[in-house]
Amino acid sequence: MPKVLVVDDDPAGQRLIKYMLTPQGYEVITASNGILGLQMATQQSPDLVILDIMLPGIDGFEVCRRLREGSNTAKISIVMLSGKAQETDRDTGLKMGADAYLIKPVDRQELTDTVNKLINEKTEVVKQRQGKIITLIGARGGVGTSTITTNVSVALTDKGYSTLLVDLSPSFSILADMMGLTIKQSIAGLFKGTGGVISPSIIKELTVDHPSGVKLLWADVFPEEYGSMTRENVDKLLQETGNLSDFVIVDVPASPSDHAIAALTAADTVVLVAGAARESLERIDTSVTRLSRFGVDSEKIKLILVDRSGNANNHTVSSTGSLPVLGFVHYCDSECAEAEAKNTPVILNAPLSKIAEDIYKIAIKISILE
Repeated sequence: MPKVLVVDDDPAGQRLIKYMLTPQGYEVITASNGILGLQMATQQSPDLVILDIMLPGIDGFEVCRRLREGSNTAKISIVMLSGKAQETDRDTGLKMGADAYLIKPVDRQELTDTVNKLINEKTEVVKQRQGKIITLIGARGGVGTSTITTNVSVALTDKGYSTLLVDLSPSFSILADMMGLTIKQSIAGLFKGTGGVISPSIIKELTVDHPSGVKLLWADVFPEEYGSMTRENVDKLLQETGNLSDFVIVDVPASPSDHAIAALTAADTVVLVAGAARESLERIDTSVTRLSRFGVDSEKIKLILVDRSGNANNHTVSSTGSLPVLGFVHYCDSECAEAEAKNTPVILNAPLSKIAEDIYKIAIKISILE
């Protein structure tokens, strides 16, 4: 649920705001002074701060200024709530960066309307997404898409890019096992009780950190939970994650459902993973046609070829037509099986292997995609 930080030295005032907002589906946390408020804003990433002006230590104006200057807090919505009703106080608050200025005692409807509006604006108003969404899909099942997705994510992180790996293969999710991660919550719970609001704090609560630095969002859901995985919700999720990471790498099944199609159409680049054997190459045009029917712009589609025979060459590239090839992956079954048995990405388990070399080359190409 969206998180609201209340910075007020009056315990009764804190309780009143919590009483007003909790029934609306908000998690309310509190701080009794400005310094503590700044610390909590940095550490807990609230979606919105309700800020009193008259605080011990530093006042609310200074807290607001520092929030707006902080790299981790600059985008937090801020509502100033104060007994200071002079127009000059309101002007000062707005100049310091507050999104709204309300006067105590505040009407419940006015407060909830203001908070709801700012939270919705934060998630729904079009804003420039900083990160790139790369969605990978196999031309068929079992081609090695999940292995490539996982290892490309690790390689991008190793190159210094913040990377969020999103697993959209419900009921057949293997990414957590491949990375040796224990998942307590899946994406299935992301859309429940949020009123359609998907915020950074909600996403961060569900991500699990891998030692490599990759963050994982996992989508292993039961059939009865599919109802919440709508195209609209998945699109909101991906747009928000694009503001949290340099790269969002999405793994979708070869026979995608409605929510996986949302990940394909929302992507900046769709990577089709196919075998390098002749019969696989002959099916690439069919796969591209199918993606186009899903609404994927053909100009966004790139190709990764998985070579299990070691025979891929320039002739293979020419056989793919005009579809740009990001690279070959020389897939070694024994190396990948050993890594999988250890629940470790293969580029970490066998960093000097040919497959690791191939994955890093692909990651570099992805990092410079327009």
